[in-house]
Formats: sequence, structure tokens, C-alpha cells
Amino acid sequence: MRSRRSPNQYVSPERSNNAQQQLESRLAYNPLSQYEFDSNGNDHNLIHSPTNVIDINNTNNNDSTNNNDNTNNNISRCGYRIYRARWLMLFYLSLLNLLSDWAGLSVAPIATLTSRAYNSQDGEGDNSGYYNNNQQQQYQQQATTTMYIQPETLVTIFLVASSVGTALEPWILSRLGLRRTIVFGAFCNMVGSLVKSGGLPPITALTVSSFHHGMYGKFALYFGFFLVGFAQPLFQCTPALLSASWFPEEERTLATSIALNSNQIGVGCAFIVGALYVQSPSQIVNYFSLLSVFSILAFVGTALQLDD
Repeated sequence: MRSRRSPNQYVSPERSNNAQQQLESRLAYNPLSQYEFDSNGNDHNLIHSPTNVIDINNTNNNDSTNNNDNTNNNISRCGYRIYRARWLMLFYLSLLNLLSDWAGLSVAPIATLTSRAYNSQDGEGDNSGYYNNNQQQQYQQQATTTMYIQPETLVTIFLVASSVGTALEPWILSRLGLRRTIVFGAFCNMVGSLVKSGGLPPITALTVSSFHHGMYGKFALYFGFFLVGFAQPLFQCTPALLSASWFPEEERTLATSIALNSNQIGVGCAFIVGALYVQSPSQIVNYFSLLSVFSILAFVGTALQLDD
């Protein structure tokens, strides 16, 4: 009786080596490829996850180990191992997207109050009644020479910086990777918010009062809005990559849309919260300080818990 040979016995060593070399080059081009050859030329179906690789052909030999792992993790229909922590990663990215648009458009609904808050006249207006006539004239002359903040310019700086960040985002992502890119963006967003608010005004030791009005306040706002705008593309351009790394195929559209739509929620917060919370120029600094607190919390959480 004629014995049946394995298909691999009809493959010459040279052909097997060529196939393996072609696959290795394909894996180098696409690290998420799900197939790989072993030393005998047999293809193995591999599952890539953020932390490990699973060989489906050998899962029967590792049932005991997999049973322990499946108590905390699940395997989706497409074969990827999924983690509950994926929702935490999505939360941080969505939060950063929300804060970036909120901070960037924070002056849009309160343009007039912002202009009044960051000039010398309103910075000292409460004490003008204590001046004599000569001092009052000098004070008014100084106020007329002060350059007012133009909220339209602040929004323009934010958008220009966002364009610069968008152009540099692919290079930054290729150099730093997903996690470090998002953490770097969260750091820029936090520093920009702190510069805008002049530190944390509720805490006197962490407050720079000269950043709240006058020329120093003007340039602090410009620089702060630039940093916030530069950080925005580092959040807006990465949701698809995060969803591909953490979510199974049937959840990627949902995850990407949640992260991207957080920008629109941030725009809504800028107009609703800003219009309701800020009723006078003296409340501008406290409003910016509130955004700084949110930015600090987002940076700390992202730096400690975000993973590739």
C-alpha cells in the first residue's frame, strides 16, 4: 500500500527558505501580520496583542495556562486577546482630545471679558479710586499705551500651532511611539495651560501674578495657546492607531469615533462652561486655573497608566 507523504516533503529546501524569507520581509513591513513560518516551513496563525503573541496551533497544549489568563482577559472572534484596560486607554485619549479643544477655544465666548482682563487698566482698576489727580492721569496715560489682548489672535495662534503639530506628528510618532507621543502631547498641554493661568492661582506659592495682566500676561497667553495648539494633533491623529492596537476589529470603529468626537464635546464645554462660569474679568484667571487642574490630572494619569 502506497504511503501518503506530508506536503512539506515535496517542497525543496530552497523553496522553503525562499518562502520563509518572503514572509520575514512581510512581517518586517507589517508587524501586525497574523501568519509566520516555523523552522520546517509550516505556517502558524499568530495573534498579536499589546504584550504578547499567541500561537493558535499550540493553544491545545497550553489549556491550563490559557484558562488562568481568561479569567481576566477574553479572546474576541477575530482571535485577538483583548483587555479591559483598553477602555482606560481610550478614556485618557478622549479626555486629552476634549481638553485640547476646550482650552484652545476657551476665550471664544468671553472675548470681551478676556480683552478687559489682560490690560493694565483693568488689572489695577479696582485701586484707581485711591489715586490723586496726578497719579490718576499717569495711570490713564499708561493704560492707553497698553496693548490689549485680542482673543481672535489667540485662536489664530492656536490654529497655526495645530497646523505645525499636524505636520510634525508623523515624525514624532515614528520617533517616540504611540505611548510617548501621547504623553508628550499631554505634557505640552499641561505646560501651556499652566502658563496661560499663571500657575495655580488658588495656591499663592504656585502663582505668577505678573502673568495675569499687562504685557507679561499677553505673551503668557500667546505662548500658552501655542503649546496647547501644538499638542492637539498628538491626540487627534492617534485614535486610529490606539484602536488598532487595543481593540478587536468589531470595536475599532466605535473606539475611534469616541476619541474623535471628544473634540466636539470640548468645543461645547468651551462655549457652555465659559459663558456660564465667567461673568466678570476677574474670573478669567480662575477659569484658566480650572483648565490647568484638569490638564495636570490628565497628564499624571496618562504618564502612569497609558500603555502601548
